[in-house]
Amino acid sequence: MDNRYTLTIYVAAPGTPMIKNGEKSTSSVGHVYYGISNGKDKMGWGFAPTVSSPIWKGRVVEKEYDIYREPVLERTMEITKQQYDSLKAFGQNPEKYGFNPAVYNAFSHSCVDFLYAALKESKIYHKQVYGLIDHEGAIRVPRNIDEIKKIPNPVPDSKLNKTIERSLPKQDWIQENILSEMDISQPLEKNATDRDFINYGFAALLADNGKERDTALNSLFASDIGKNLQQQAEKAAFTLDRDQEQQRLAVERDQEQQRLAEAPAMRMRV
Repeated sequence: MDNRYTLTIYVAAPGTPMIKNGEKSTSSVGHVYYGISNGKDKMGWGFAPTVSSPIWKGRVVEKEYDIYREPVLERTMEITKQQYDSLKAFGQNPEKYGFNPAVYNAFSHSCVDFLYAALKESKIYHKQVYGLIDHEGAIRVPRNIDEIKKIPNPVPDSKLNKTIERSLPKQDWIQENILSEMDISQPLEKNATDRDFINYGFAALLADNGKERDTALNSLFASDIGKNLQQQAEKAAFTLDRDQEQQRLAVERDQEQQRLAEAPAMRMRV
């Protein structure tokens, strides 16, 4: 019997319980990630900062379904083997598809962007704004729930298609108090500490006022930490572009060498 393949998209709302390396905690602002299965083996990937911060160094994390407990949404869809292979390849090597995992930015290059990029590359879901700009989801994680629920099933009427929804978790101190603790109507100190930078960023991310959030984001990047992170992002982007160009040239050289090697044999047959 042929294998059957599935994709599960997970949405963990702010306050979702987490257990990692035996330590319990809760998600600060929420998270999205995905898992795939061939009916026997399961694997999955998400994208996160190396420390709990809305802007920091980034990394791809495997098997996050083992870390987050009872996410608010689990959307499972049967998919084709080609889509399965694409999702696996993207999770294992997102750089190959132009996604830079070196720097995380909750406002423009986050776990949400990672998920939507994977869905696009696997040809499962791709939406554009005005037919020109790729739609990469909402900044605030819970606001992606309705859209994820509406993604068309690649294999309609499959018995493997299912959706599990849970109530929103109880929010902890960070979600309840950080907005009152950090005043994002005032610029962040240029020499702010790591902790103030992180809390200010979380407050900006959780703000409902879009204009105020954008102003706070500019203030984040004007700080010493923000400038340093931007420099790291630019360096990582340059390295990624260079490596991809070197890979492209190597493929072209291999193809040319193969063509030249085959040419004499083709002439002899003629």
